[in-house]
Amino acid sequence: MTLLISNVSVAGEELGQKMEKLPQNGRIEVIKARLGRGGLLLNISFRIQGIGNLRPPTNTRDLYVIEESTGKRFNVRRISGVGALGQRRSSEGPISSVLIDNPQGKIKKDSRVTLVIGNLQQEHIVVEE
Repeated sequence: MTLLISNVSVAGEELGQKMEKLPQNGRIEVIKARLGRGGLLLNISFRIQGIGNLRPPTNTRDLYVIEESTGKRFNVRRISGVGALGQRRSSEGPISSVLIDNPQGKIKKDSRVTLVIGNLQQEHIVVEE
């Protein structure tokens, strides 16, 4: 018996789906990076500028944070009903946010992190408490 699976999805995303590259002139403008839940979560609020009507990737493989002193990668948390990339409106345009699990509080206040969203990244983000 042969079982063929044409489209497998996880939380509404197709596995192996190719992400559309964001324009090279796109940039991430971080508004705030703050620890929460006693240091076990990192919340980063940001805007992506210069991408026109393209939507940033929502696949958690394309959204992560790197703690710069160790090079350790921390994955974005997918929230039920919201997904990996939360968004709210402001007078200056949409503000996106991500939650990152920070097991054992490895990312500390004043740590520097790099936020990676698809092919865009913002380095040297200082974490607040």
